[in-house]
Formats: sequence, structure tokens, C-alpha cells
Amino acid sequence: MEKKSFFIIDKELNILYLNRYARNIYGNKTGEKCFRLLRKENKPCSICPVTSQENLVLFEKEKCINALNCKEKTLYKILRNLNEAAALSISEEDVLKKFCSVLSEELGNPYILVAIKDGKAIKPIECGGIENIEPVITEDIEIIHQPEGRYRSVACIPVYKKDRLFGIINLFSEKTEIFDTKDIYLFREIKKDIEASLNNLESIKESIVLKEAIEKSNEWVIITDKEGKIIYANKTVLEISGYTKEEILYRNLRVFKSGMHSKEFYKELWETILAGKEFEGTFINRRKDGNLFYLKQKIIPVKIDEKNFRFLAIGKDITEELRLAKENEYLRFYDQLTGLLNFEGFVKNISAYIEKSKRTSALIIIDISDFTYLNKVYGIEAGRIILKSVAKRIKNRFRKRDILGKTGSDEFAILLTDLKNKEDVFIIENKIRDIFEKNFNIKGKEIKIHFNAGISIYPDDAEDIHKLYENASLSLNNAKKEGADTVRFFNKDIEEKAKNILNSKILVEKAFRHNCFKLYYQPYFDAKDLSVAGFESLARIVDKKGNIYLPSYFIDYLENSPYIEQFTEWAFDQVSRKINRWGVPVSINISGKLFKNTKLINMIHKHSNRLKKFLILEITERVFIEDINRGNNLLKKLKFIPNLKISIDDFGTGYSAFSYIKDMDADIIKIDISFTKAVVKDKKSRAIVEGIIHITKSLGIKTVAEGVETKEQMEILRKMGVDYLQGFYLSKPVDEKEVEQKFIKHL
Repeated sequence: MEKKSFFIIDKELNILYLNRYARNIYGNKTGEKCFRLLRKENKPCSICPVTSQENLVLFEKEKCINALNCKEKTLYKILRNLNEAAALSISEEDVLKKFCSVLSEELGNPYILVAIKDGKAIKPIECGGIENIEPVITEDIEIIHQPEGRYRSVACIPVYKKDRLFGIINLFSEKTEIFDTKDIYLFREIKKDIEASLNNLESIKESIVLKEAIEKSNEWVIITDKEGKIIYANKTVLEISGYTKEEILYRNLRVFKSGMHSKEFYKELWETILAGKEFEGTFINRRKDGNLFYLKQKIIPVKIDEKNFRFLAIGKDITEELRLAKENEYLRFYDQLTGLLNFEGFVKNISAYIEKSKRTSALIIIDISDFTYLNKVYGIEAGRIILKSVAKRIKNRFRKRDILGKTGSDEFAILLTDLKNKEDVFIIENKIRDIFEKNFNIKGKEIKIHFNAGISIYPDDAEDIHKLYENASLSLNNAKKEGADTVRFFNKDIEEKAKNILNSKILVEKAFRHNCFKLYYQPYFDAKDLSVAGFESLARIVDKKGNIYLPSYFIDYLENSPYIEQFTEWAFDQVSRKINRWGVPVSINISGKLFKNTKLINMIHKHSNRLKKFLILEITERVFIEDINRGNNLLKKLKFIPNLKISIDDFGTGYSAFSYIKDMDADIIKIDISFTKAVVKDKKSRAIVEGIIHITKSLGIKTVAEGVETKEQMEILRKMGVDYLQGFYLSKPVDEKEVEQKFIKHL
């Protein structure tokens, strides 16, 4: 028979039975109206009456079978009843038993044996009207052995499950020729229906087992639709997330979103799974109570048909694993006493940093002097307290981005990261000394702790981390040889600079403690008549022995130290007093760091309102040119301050162009000493100076030629039209007493 799908329907068009092909197409739709299915499918069909009063047979093709044939009518009834029996069956044996009952009733023959294959024998599971029947197997042919002469006719229906013989339905009759060739069609349909029921039951059993396994699995399992809405979640999902099933079903997966992933992460995820590919990664999710949990999760696209698909998410909760891994890492890479990195952790971290950054860095190794002696005198516990206290001070004095470690029993190491230049390490050295400057309070006792330190610079001293550490260790050993509280650099040139910086620090701190800062004043003169026009204040340190230290000894350190604001406040106060006392303008030099400080305007306001003459603010051209826009904005604000004028110092030193002059809202421009020296012999320098003077005059800006050391220079500059002259030829910087003796009495 051709493979056709058909229904049996009653006169109300309710479906009574669907054969196997129909069930494959529509599913088991028993009890539904047939026209609903046909309207969806829009397929041609034929309707053939079985009886005039009873049922209709519905086909999906034009050809009808002879519905009036009595045996075929019986077939339809049998198939309908078999279909109902299959729907109520829960096991293979149950299917066969129910089918046996249907066949016995509908065929009017109680002699039926239903048996299943069990190894090398046929095992009877249902008998009707048969006694002492022994089923056997000979090779692949099933034979039912029976008492001779009792049954005259027999029909065997072999039943296969997944292409393997499962069992046999044997129909016996005492009558002869009860079965004929026309019954083959009937038995084939019965065979197909039974096999379909058995295979379908197997699929149902597998689905039940699979669902039960998934439900009770310790793995996180979620199924969503193509929009990411949850349509299934197993109990593990509920246990991990803290939600109930009702709280998450049909909600988007965003219910677990923690906010810890970037937009790029989710973009990659959706692009991958929408392309039909699997996505695997570690997901940071949030529980209902707000706590985070970590999933190692794989998302698998599952295609249902051409238009529909699902997403299957299978994951494992690795929160505890990560916690243990972190704990193990801490035990492996961190010092348990101080919480700093141990040697292995320190080397690992700085290796990773250097490989990634490649920026100038400084490695410092610090050793506590005579730590063994401290342990013996004060006890082991006191030694532990000292180590913890040193570690705490190191943490407080260094940046979070620096890498800190306790790399030995009494040894600490620091990697100073992202240094703008290697000279920055000199300032950091002060922090090291600050760590040990104050005594340590150990169980009520004040203990002075001494140290040594060695420093190597990356990449100047070494590019390999182990070599870098070795060089710092060599420097530390050299420092130990020279005594406690000594710091040594691996590079001797840098060490020399470090010594100078340290000497400057000591000099500045002593100057503040003993009021050793003094202002000297160098006059500048009107170029027309050489009368005194004003003074430039210049800082000096004069110690108790009368030794005078010029700015070259301390100014670099001072401008970058915490003392610069304190010094500038003092200088403003001194200059303001002199302006009112002498009745002439006095200038003060402003450091580049202070020029960028928003406190500058408030400092000037504090003193300018009570001045009798102008306070002149000198700003080097280099500082101004570093940020033209910011410089101009600040100059505009300064112009509103009363009794204040702006002077650009060192003009023409290579940073400027004539175009900048018009942008500078300045009152005075000081021509750099290098041009003043060159005007006598260098025509190009003379031309540049003449150009500066010409342009500034046209813009209403005064000019000062600094560094005038000869009469010839002075005369050339006067002829060029410079406004003011300043230099050793006219006067060196002098102290306050000499100013009043030499210059003030002539005003």
C-alpha cells in the first residue's frame, strides 16, 4: 500500500483515529476537528464514506480505498482502538497487552499469543485461549510449537523496534483458511501502528529519563527562546540564583545580570550564538540577594525548524573554586604577616608589569639594619610588630599602582611604576627616609629603626627582572658597607644626582627651621638715564656661618617639594613690605608648579590691595609656552588684580616664536641673557633683539635686557631702544641693607 496519511472521523468531523503517517505530520490530534488541521496545511483531500450513517474516512490524496469492504471497515475500527490503547500505555509490555486485548475483541478470535524476544527464546507475555504453547526460535525464523491438530490456521505478525526484532503477535484459529492474502494489508497496518507506538514510547521514556537527569543534575541548565526569555530552568539554577521558578520563567536572562561585563562582551556573545555557533566563557552573575556568583557556562544554539530555535545554557558554578584559587594564590604569593607580596609574588607581578608597560621604573630594596639584634633584645613578637609597622608605613607612603613586597625575613622591595623620568626617584627616596624617620612604638617603648636601601632603574640598569633585582641587591650591599640609613644607586651618575638632591633637601629643611632664607635684590635701570626703575627679588640661603647658597643649590628641589607654597607665601610677604617701604616696583619669580596652582591668585590678592607700587610677577617663557591657552587664561585673570604687572622671563630661549608675543597678555618681556651677550658680535642675534624690541613697542609692551655685563653691550641695547637694563655691569644682586645704602637714598 502507498504511504498515505488518513483520519477516521465521525459525522461531527471529530477525529477518531490517525494512522502513523498522519501522526507524524500532525501529532496525536484525536478529538479535535479535522478541518482545523486541513485549513492550516492547505492540502487536497478526499472523503470516502464507511457507512451511510456512521463514520467518514479522510484522506490527504485523491485516491480512496474501498471503504465499504467489511475487513477494511474492521481495520479502521481496530486502528482507532489501537491508537487509543497506545495513548494509555506506559511500557512496551503494556502496549502489547492492550493491543492483544483489542485484536482479540475486534477480530472475534480469542486465540492470540503475544510474545517478546528474550535472548534465544520467545517469552510469552499475554495468552488468550491457549494452553501449553512453547514458543521457540530457529535461527531467524520464529516458530510457535503447538499440540498437533488443534489449531488449523495461524498468522504471525513480527514486531520490530528500532530495526531489531522485538516480539511476535500470533493469531490462531481452529478453522481452516480463516486468513487470506487480503488480510496482509490489515496485518501490515496493525504492525506499523504497533511499531510506531513502541518507538514513540521509547522516545517518551528517553525524554522522561533525560528530563529527570537534567532536573536533578548539579549543572546549571537553562533553555531560552530566541529573545533570551527563560522557558526552562532546572533546580540547580534555582538553588544557585536564589529565585523561585515562578520568579524567573518567561523573564529575560538579564534577571541575573551583574553589571560586571562590558558591552563588548555581550556583543560578542550575541553575534556568536545568532550565527549558530557555541559561546563559552566565565559569567559573573548576581543572585536574588545581590551577591555575585561565577559560572563557567556554554551557550548552545538549538535549531527547532527553519524559523525557530532555542538557546541551551549549560554551566557550572565556579564561585567556590575561584575563592579557593584566590586563597591558594594568596598563600603562594603573599606574606602572611604583612599582607604584602612575598618574593615569588613580587617577581611575578613586576615581570608582568614590565612586560606590559615598558615604562621607566625604579626597583628599591630596603633592609632593616640589625634586625636579628632587635629580635634578641626586644623579643620575637616585638620583631613581628616592627615588620608589620614598616609594611603599614610603606603602604601609606606609596601609590596604589606601585608594587610592594616583603621579599625576605627583614627585607622589603618596592617597584615605583610609571616614572616620568628617572630623576623622580630622588623625591621618592625622601619617602623611604620618612618611613624610618619617626621612632616605632613597640609595646610602649620608642625604638629607633635604621635601614639601608639599594636602587636600580629600569630599563637603564637592566631590562631583565632578575638582573634588575640583582643590581638593586648589589647597591644594597654597598649601602650596608657605608653604614646605617644609607641609600645607594646602581648607576653612579644617578647616585651623584641623588646626593645633590638629598643635600638640597637637608639645606631647605634647615633653612625653614632656622629662618635662613633671605631675599637679595638686583636693580634694573631705565635705559635713557640709568635711573633705578625697580628691583628683582632673588632667593638665597644664608646659614649661621654666613655661607651664601645660590638658587642653583636648592631651587630644583624647592620647586618640587611640599615647601614651595610656604616659601612663596613668605616671599610675597617680604616683597610687599619692600615695595611699600622703598616706593618702587619689585618683581618676584613664580615657579612652573605654582603657576599651575589655583591657589596663586588668592596668594597675590592677599598682598596686592595694600601696595603703593606695582608687584611684578615674573613667569618664565618655557612655563607659559607649555600650555598657551591655560597660560593666557590665567594671565587674563591676573590682569584684574590691582597693583600687579606680568613679566615674561627668559624670552627667546628657543621655545618662543614672534607670533606668541601678540598672544601674551604681558606688560614686560625680559630678553634672555644669551641674546644680550651675543649682540656685540652676532648679527643674527642683534637682528632678533631688534625685532623683539620693535614688535613689543608697537604692542605697548616694555622690554628688559638682562645679563648686561659690558659697556659695549649696554650702549648697543640703548641704541636699539630697549626700555630697561639689568646686569652685573650696572649692579650685582645685593641684600636689603645694601639696597638702602646704595639706591634708596638717591630716590
